[in-house]
Amino acid sequence: MHPVNRMVQADAKFFARRPDRHYRIRLAHQDEIAEHRTLDPQWCVPADLRVYVAVHSPIPGIRLRAFLPAPEGMETDVSEETARETFDWATGGRFAR
Repeated sequence: MHPVNRMVQADAKFFARRPDRHYRIRLAHQDEIAEHRTLDPQWCVPADLRVYVAVHSPIPGIRLRAFLPAPEGMETDVSEETARETFDWATGGRFAR
């Protein structure tokens, strides 16, 4: 299985185990970063930052991913509210409720 598919499945499992959650933050897999760069060749991340993914699952089976650069060691075990705020920031509020 392709690593991006594994990450998508990991997101699905996260939300299946936590039906009270609709947002999460995690470190991006290198293959996800490469895939994102094929969609946006101008996208670059400064060398001193890592790429994280803010994931939003508005309804079961649907997940939106937003990529964001952040300092190494950014906390990913965060509350629903913090994950939502991060997703909203990463998407420029385009999906805000």
